[in-house]
Amino acid sequence: MAAMLLGLDDAAGEILDRLQLHHLDTNTLVFFTTDNGGNLQLGSQNTPLRVGKTEVFEGGIRVPYFIQWKGRLPANRVFKAPVSTLDILPTCIAAAGGTSQPAWQLDGMNLLPFLCGESNGAPYTSLFWRIETDGLSPGGEVQDGIRAVREGDWKLLKSGTYRTWELYNLDADIGETNNVADLHPNVVLIGHRFIDAPRLWRQGCNRSTMVTKARFGMPGKNNRWRGWRN
Repeated sequence: MAAMLLGLDDAAGEILDRLQLHHLDTNTLVFFTTDNGGNLQLGSQNTPLRVGKTEVFEGGIRVPYFIQWKGRLPANRVFKAPVSTLDILPTCIAAAGGTSQPAWQLDGMNLLPFLCGESNGAPYTSLFWRIETDGLSPGGEVQDGIRAVREGDWKLLKSGTYRTWELYNLDADIGETNNVADLHPNVVLIGHRFIDAPRLWRQGCNRSTMVTKARFGMPGKNNRWRGWRN
């Protein structure tokens, strides 16, 4: 694990050094992120976040996400609103001077207005996650029926088909250790009603394409149902 991290650090540093050497660093939008939290079975530690890869607790879905565009984006700024790797393509299209067409049905948002301070608030009002394996997970390490929805600081989740719903306030409990579902039944009821709606989306999918991991948003200005292959 240590060797992999060292190799990754050296490789990323070499890329940035080459961009600077060829005077391309001010004309290049750089993303550095990952698709999931660290795998605990391989020695990863995601503390203070709970668990890791294959889960919808914060240890599985909250990841490092760095963006650099020298001279265009503010340096050393922390953007605290939730974003997604699905935002990379729309952001790159906008950075290149293009416009995403509705017919393309791209998932994600152009982050540039938010990062440059041209748009206030957060790109998304709600984020939804859904994980299905259709029973084809090797070794059964990924559970079917995993659901999660985040609305502001509230996060409602279910870590398997036969598990109970859990509710956490991420502002007060980033480690998701204090399940407050019994204290806020109204929040659970609203979240549960919305989180099962994407089932209708999945029923319309081409069954020859196994959707093993998906993120969904309720239809609206800043949200659409979304899905992608694992």
